[in-house]
Amino acid sequence: MSLSMNNVREAKFISFYIEQTNMEFSAEWPKEMSMEKMPEYTLTGSTTDKEAKEYNNLLSSDKIKTQESNMKITIDFIKSHPDSYFSASMLNTYTSFLPLSDIEILYAGLGDKAKGFSVSKEIKETINIIKTVQPGKPAYDFTATDINGKQIKLSDYRGKTVLIDFWASWCKPCRAGMPHVKALYDKYHNKGLEVICIADNDSQLDAWKKAIEIDGTGKFIHILRGLKTLDNGGFDRSQDISDRYVVHSIPSKFIVNANGILECVKAEEAELDAKLKEIFGF
Repeated sequence: MSLSMNNVREAKFISFYIEQTNMEFSAEWPKEMSMEKMPEYTLTGSTTDKEAKEYNNLLSSDKIKTQESNMKITIDFIKSHPDSYFSASMLNTYTSFLPLSDIEILYAGLGDKAKGFSVSKEIKETINIIKTVQPGKPAYDFTATDINGKQIKLSDYRGKTVLIDFWASWCKPCRAGMPHVKALYDKYHNKGLEVICIADNDSQLDAWKKAIEIDGTGKFIHILRGLKTLDNGGFDRSQDISDRYVVHSIPSKFIVNANGILECVKAEEAELDAKLKEIFGF
């Protein structure tokens, strides 16, 4: 691989895909950096990088620019590039947003080459987990230490309906949705509703506690997701509750019934309202 860069004045970065083949790379940094004006680069010899640029150009040319149109572009790209590492990578990213049936169809459509990539093995593992996180399936029985230092298990709340809310102090939509969760708690708590909030704040404990205080949610049960950062910059996911519920975007809410069975998975507010009304009768 040959490399050349011009007009580099300070530490900036660009991302691109390289492969185990002969490639040539060159880049030139603009005089003024911004999200709209990033470094221009040329990379020849990398099929994956070429496909990534093609995909990004499709997104840029989308005049509708809605979540639905973005999703359609992504799905169509994956279908039309079945042997691409980039397609497999995008499918792995979108497993949080697509129905299980769509993920299975797209995975089945990948070519043998794409299925041999490590990222495709992650997709297969995710599919197997998603199959266990569906309405009517037993909820994963996690164990964690709450904000007060008490060890809890989900199964401790058998006999009660549990609303599980995956959130974070830094997540604006999560914080904006807390008044609705508080209203549901106030309406149904005396009838047997508990709220367990699972925060993506394992490395930001002070911010976690401050957000709970500001939002007035101290009456809920608060635990952390369990994602541990290692000294080498990697992660220990062995106790990560979010992974067990296939939560890769937040807010994400679930309802577990009194028998420990999932009733709602990644539910919006209207679905939460309807399901709790069905369970409690009002």
